[in-house]
Amino acid sequence: MKMSMLVAPVTMLAYNKFGQDLELSHIRLAFVTAICIGAAILFFMKQAIDQSKDQQPIEYEVKATGKPTEKATLPAAQYDAQELAKLVKKIAPGILIVTALHCWKGFMQPLVIQCVTIPVTLLESPLFQVYVLKKAAAGTLARPWKEESPFAALTGETGGTAPAAAPADAGTAKPVTNAAPDTATAPAVVQNGS
Repeated sequence: MKMSMLVAPVTMLAYNKFGQDLELSHIRLAFVTAICIGAAILFFMKQAIDQSKDQQPIEYEVKATGKPTEKATLPAAQYDAQELAKLVKKIAPGILIVTALHCWKGFMQPLVIQCVTIPVTLLESPLFQVYVLKKAAAGTLARPWKEESPFAALTGETGGTAPAAAPADAGTAKPVTNAAPDTATAPAVVQNGS
């Protein structure tokens, strides 16, 4: 389980318990500071990617809505630039929505959550690990990086591809034998395709 999954609930509990007395201007300042620090880190990573001349080919899967998954190959520096753009697209909408909610309705809790989630999202990104912390892009940081779904732990997904199922006739029913031969119940019937 990643730390980012626990940040929002823990931040809200802490805010509700201890943060009610905070000045609105302090919360706004913390929000703007988190955005500025995040932007500085993103800029630093962009500069490091631009200076990188890593031409190692990275083969990854391109998932498009309504289309089959395709394989693509890019040099590592271009792949990292593409991943940086995804990271910006992951962070920016939250900032815009929270800012709009605060300006429109005066909500403070989303500002507090974003003050923590922006840095945590950046700290957990493989780009930060490779370009800022200078960790080797090997092991768990080996490219291509998998996007982890917050629901993967709940559904048992591992991030990889599922093994191919054995081919079967689409319209036929196949009996499933019982594990215990001495039971008196009839074997269950499984319908393929339903």
